[in-house]
Amino acid sequence: MAACALGWIAVTAGAQTWTFDSDQQGWIARDIVGYSEVGAASELSWNSAGPGLGGYVSKFDPSMNTFCFAAPIVANSDYSAFVGGTLTFSMTSDFSDWTADNGVILRGLDAGNLTTIVSAIPVPGLSWSDYVVNLNASSFRVGSQGGAMVSDTAFNSIMGSLSTFMISGEYGNGVKETTRLDSVSFNAIPEPSTYAALLGSAALALVAVRRYRRRG
Repeated sequence: MAACALGWIAVTAGAQTWTFDSDQQGWIARDIVGYSEVGAASELSWNSAGPGLGGYVSKFDPSMNTFCFAAPIVANSDYSAFVGGTLTFSMTSDFSDWTADNGVILRGLDAGNLTTIVSAIPVPGLSWSDYVVNLNASSFRVGSQGGAMVSDTAFNSIMGSLSTFMISGEYGNGVKETTRLDSVSFNAIPEPSTYAALLGSAALALVAVRRYRRRG
């Protein structure tokens, strides 16, 4: 019952989710040259039987550049509802000897200028790993993993005019790795009323469990 309540709160709070249950859902691969340049696009492979209930997408490294999984984001999309929330996804790669480009990449307008911000993430391993990136300014740097800290104002502006969202798939030192991605989701902070509903549901579930035990 508690699990059901948690599932309900995710829907109520709002989320932008790509499950890859039946296809690539518009995602592609992009080779990038530096974090600020979006390079050539290529197709992802769709695979059934991922870590979730449906499938997942994958890509064999297409070149000596850095390749990323790129979401189908329309330029200047308003993702400000997710500020303060989380970005979650699952990933695995069959090589982990390249650690220079592991990150989540967002691009949007800051004071009218297209700006790239990067959040470093752990390098995936052979088994599926679950990732959680906090969607706040302190999680990101300007231009690269080692760039300047992002201000709250800049982060809010970029999220309110998002044009690019990518997750790096480059984890092999050379053209050799296949990286897999599943269950990508932007998750908003639940409204206070949703927290209240969750607590109420949890309380009812606890009462039901106690009554069941007493009858047993």
